[in-house]
Amino acid sequence: MTRVAYEFSGSLRVMSPLHVGSGDFGVRKAVAGKDGVNQAPEVALLVRDASNRPYLPATSLKGLLRRLGASCDATAGIDVDRLFGTSADGERSKSRMGAVFLRGAVLEAAGDVASAPFVGRDVGGELGPGVFVAARTSIDPDLGITRDALLFFQEMVAPGAVFAFRAVVERTGPQAPEQAERAAREFAAVLRLLTVPEGIAIGKGQSDGFGRVRLDAARMTVARRAVDTEGNYSTRDTSVLWREIAVPPMRRDAAPVRRVRYALSCRGPFVVVDASRRAKRGERPEGDRTPHVRAQRLTSDLPLLMGTGVSGALRARAAWLAALMNLPISPSGEEQIPPSGALERLFGVTGFRGLLTVADLTVAEADTSAVTSVNLYRFSGAPVDNKLFTTEVFVGVRAGLTLELRRRGGVEPTADDVALFDVLSNDFDPDGNDRPVLVDVSTASAPGAGDAPFTLSQY
Repeated sequence: MTRVAYEFSGSLRVMSPLHVGSGDFGVRKAVAGKDGVNQAPEVALLVRDASNRPYLPATSLKGLLRRLGASCDATAGIDVDRLFGTSADGERSKSRMGAVFLRGAVLEAAGDVASAPFVGRDVGGELGPGVFVAARTSIDPDLGITRDALLFFQEMVAPGAVFAFRAVVERTGPQAPEQAERAAREFAAVLRLLTVPEGIAIGKGQSDGFGRVRLDAARMTVARRAVDTEGNYSTRDTSVLWREIAVPPMRRDAAPVRRVRYALSCRGPFVVVDASRRAKRGERPEGDRTPHVRAQRLTSDLPLLMGTGVSGALRARAAWLAALMNLPISPSGEEQIPPSGALERLFGVTGFRGLLTVADLTVAEADTSAVTSVNLYRFSGAPVDNKLFTTEVFVGVRAGLTLELRRRGGVEPTADDVALFDVLSNDFDPDGNDRPVLVDVSTASAPGAGDAPFTLSQY
């Protein structure tokens, strides 16, 4: 029997913090609880391979690629069921194996985590290469605001990590040469959608910009391997097949309803406190000038700005704008999915991912500075004599932000949804003036940080 296979080999680069969870929670020695609390908090764990390295399961990659294939226009000629197979559906159909066989992606190179949260306290190397722990603020599902002093923790793969991508397109039988080449070309077209500069989201937190991965088009290779009816084996490089394929057109209903790109700037001071690096009383030797409170960092030069912080600030602003527009709000405790209110439809509720997506959030530059302040007595509010504390902050932060309004699972944005998105987008200062048009996305604790909100300007 003739068997023909096309082997695709390449690399997936992580563009934003990534969490593909195992579903398990565990205690990490790097993550301690609050002072006076004996029990350490649980951390949502990543999927890992036998070497304890982060791992992207084949099922996650297959789901991502099938979704991309289904988003292509019919003119692209991509048969998603032929590529990825079908599952049994009662008596109406039978399951069928697809032509594509994906392998789990193993970590080839780790991202820079030297300055990331909790890495410096990674006792025994529990986190492994290129992994840090993000402390996320818990959101009240009814009010859409942060819950006081309530955090949850997730392991994250740092941006810059590279995973090996391996896939095989295979057909057997008398028509295998023609069928395999056709399937390989269709699969290559789907893969082309993974090469967009901002990447495609996978894993948890996709609406908040997490888990964006990009296929390196320049490193992709394709090899054709065949066995004929006589048992003769042949192989040759067919990477030219990959180079001949263009990015396929998308279905109109798969494209964003709205897409807006902004430049983000903050002269400073800006700080999201890194709870993993706060100096405790009595731990600082005499003459130590290390800041008492440090800004959360991704690398040694850039702050870690999470998409959840941006979407949280946007939600707070949108709630105020929705009230001004007299838009209906979903009643507290409403179980309707999708929700009825525009605010809840844009930002989501439990069981429904919001229609608004932080499609891309990239910090371009920043400088560090230090702010020295008087230590205040917590009960009286009066300054403590001869007691100062220093906060490390960022100044001159510049970043890029893309917002999209999308359809979700056949849910079309209503007129109210579009109106709220447009008003929220236009609420940003188009001239880049330093007026507080958006609530401060920092959880600033440094004096004056609240006086330097991010200004977003469209470009």
